[in-house]
Amino acid sequence: MEKKRINDTLLIKLIDKEHLSQSAAARKMKVSRQAVSKRLMEIRGRQTKIIATKKLEESVDRGFDAIDQLLAINKKTHAILDAAASDADLALKALAEIRQQLKLASDLYSQMYSIKVVNEFMTVIADILKDVDDDVYREFQKRFNNQRSIRPAVRLN
Repeated sequence: MEKKRINDTLLIKLIDKEHLSQSAAARKMKVSRQAVSKRLMEIRGRQTKIIATKKLEESVDRGFDAIDQLLAINKKTHAILDAAASDADLALKALAEIRQQLKLASDLYSQMYSIKVVNEFMTVIADILKDVDDDVYREFQKRFNNQRSIRPAVRLN
């Protein structure tokens, strides 16, 4: 039995622009509701991943300065704690929030560093392939650029 392909553009148009339910869109496209649901999750997941990766890449390109960020957080922490000196409950809540902010900053820096390292590694590989054989490099570049999950984060020219 031949598997039906769902037209992503039509699906998004029916759901987002015409505001049809998944069931109505499935009927209109002559596929199952489950197929529509699964495809929407794949599309939305891929879009979310691409957007998040682009945002992270922009952050890397801007060059977050971890020390400046931590100094700013430290300064604000002291101001909050001074203001909450007479209220122990408020001080504990402030410390918990600050701890979460520091963890988030640490996670972001870790991700940015990882992307930077991967980008440097891929640049070295690409340079080696260019030096060895232009045809091999062009094939590598074509295959690499077709990988949707990493294309937004790492660029090969």
